[in-house]
Amino acid sequence: MKFEPISRWLFTDDDSPIKQLQCPMNRSWARMAPAGGARQCDTCNHLVHDTGPLSDDEVADLVAKQPEACLKVSLDQPNLRIVHRDARG
Repeated sequence: MKFEPISRWLFTDDDSPIKQLQCPMNRSWARMAPAGGARQCDTCNHLVHDTGPLSDDEVADLVAKQPEACLKVSLDQPNLRIVHRDARG
């Protein structure tokens, strides 16, 4: 996966857009309650999915099925590359 920090867009390795990340809650992952393979946000009550162990296809499929899915992305996770590019619409 690729992440563009200025626009906050997450892309597959072949540059297909997955989702623009935006969470006004800014909650700590460590403070969220485990809920299966995700965690439960104590503020908005949404499930937050960790993208670290997932492939591009798994994240894209998750977002395709649940467009409002919340995603956790760590800038140091091994399956993520930080990129800088022109803004996308």
